[in-house]
Amino acid sequence: MEPTAPETPAKTTALNPPPLSRQPSTSGSRRDRAAFRLPSKHRVAVVLTLILAPTMLAIGTWCSYWAAHRQDQYQLITLGQAVYDGGQIYVDAWENKPPGVAWMNALGIALSGGSRLGVWLLPGFAALGALGFFWWTSSYLLSPLAARRMTLLSSAVLSLRLYDAPSIHPDYYSAVAELVACCGWLLSLYALRTRVRVGAALLAGMCWAAAVTFKQTGAVGLVALSIGTCLVIVFRAEPWRRWLTTTVVTWIGFAAGVGGVVSVLAAGDSLTPAWHAVVTFNHTYWSADHLTGAMESWRRAVEGLSPVKLLVWLGFLGASATLMSRCAHRVRMGAVWVLLLWWLGQVVLALLGPSQSMRYWQATWPPMLWLAGIGLFQLEDTFLRLPRGFRAAFVLTGAMLLLILARPIAWHHKHGLAETYVAYSADPNERTRLQRLGGQVRDRVPPGEKIYVLAYDAGIYVHADRRPASRFTYPRSLEQMDEILSDLESDQAHAILVPDPPAPAFELWCDQACHSRIRSILVQYEQTPTIGGYEMWIARSNRPKEPL
Repeated sequence: MEPTAPETPAKTTALNPPPLSRQPSTSGSRRDRAAFRLPSKHRVAVVLTLILAPTMLAIGTWCSYWAAHRQDQYQLITLGQAVYDGGQIYVDAWENKPPGVAWMNALGIALSGGSRLGVWLLPGFAALGALGFFWWTSSYLLSPLAARRMTLLSSAVLSLRLYDAPSIHPDYYSAVAELVACCGWLLSLYALRTRVRVGAALLAGMCWAAAVTFKQTGAVGLVALSIGTCLVIVFRAEPWRRWLTTTVVTWIGFAAGVGGVVSVLAAGDSLTPAWHAVVTFNHTYWSADHLTGAMESWRRAVEGLSPVKLLVWLGFLGASATLMSRCAHRVRMGAVWVLLLWWLGQVVLALLGPSQSMRYWQATWPPMLWLAGIGLFQLEDTFLRLPRGFRAAFVLTGAMLLLILARPIAWHHKHGLAETYVAYSADPNERTRLQRLGGQVRDRVPPGEKIYVLAYDAGIYVHADRRPASRFTYPRSLEQMDEILSDLESDQAHAILVPDPPAPAFELWCDQACHSRIRSILVQYEQTPTIGGYEMWIARSNRPKEPL
């Protein structure tokens, strides 16, 4: 008999990566199904992750609920309340942000049966769902161990009070939607089953559409993906047909999502006001002087990224190792370039943010979390390739470096928790003060009547359960101040609350003629006892007969 020729090993391609020592090679469909199962090894670690990640988000939600200076959040709740009551965003309640946050807050009110508690809980549940998908996807594309560790680290980042997270602000919802979009895009690019790839690409596109619905800059990742696809097609660095298919299907999902939003706005006759608020009004923020000054202040980049320096260094490690080895299990070099471009784009936009808020840095988290996950995978893979005699030294050195880099995250969590506890322990705290003030307003204003507060104190509307008499709860231009006064002159307000001293948010746009109009408006009202630092004026024709 002739000797049998040895089998030729399968050719390694971008879609058939070389198997690691801990992940035996199997057929495509069997490997797909196996990778999508929750790992059964190290069950204690899996259970701890399932406990610790929701606990971190729950603590962050508690801190966000009781933290001081929640006026921005109360302002956004008034938008959700207007939509929940059947009104239209921009027509009945105005904000210079896309409509997603108003719809999400209306959903929170609806899910909690009309209570505002659901609004405060919804960001934590949204982040928890995104983390679950992130864990599942990174287990499939990287490794179960790196996915568990990255899920815990991500839950710590997604609940950092320094960045006002978790909160009902659109930046947070946009970051959560982009994290899911990033997972869907990578899954579509590197999954082995066609059905999974198409569904994941559509999901990614719709999530990017949701991110844009929350924040205008929510599609930076999609733009980076499109640029990366063009480069892959030009240089043939990876299977360009798969990249092209993924990008096209993702854009189809994005177009479908944006089309749905436009249809809803058009059905409510609020498409034109939405364009004016989201695009026309906001263009004033992007002056040439502002752009130049923001780009020169790189100190803001250090300030914004230093609390998460662990993720930055892990991302740098993961990107460098992957670009040199050309792969990190299933994630390839092209995807890493897209993640880097995405992250850099969001860093630049965070620097350009007009109010210099730390919330702008939340947009950098989705690509940074994935790059950091790749870094953890590369560390794990390096550990498995080392001789056993070197592993102990590698673990000790790596653990010490990671603990040093993780110190800012731990310190900011401790500081944020302590700061919130101080605000919670105050007598009265901000929420209690607003609840008392709202109760006094409810006693004097019948249900269904409107009020107006000549201050940026939207919490009064929320806790009083009374709608504002104008679609603008505070002015951001002379035209808006004029419309507010016109609404008050038309007797839409049953009561007007005047702060003492006057509120800066109104004084900025109120000249002598404006103050004269306010005095003429108050002639039609009668002053009642002061509540909570506000002079309260009740319309004469509606004043209760019994003295207050």
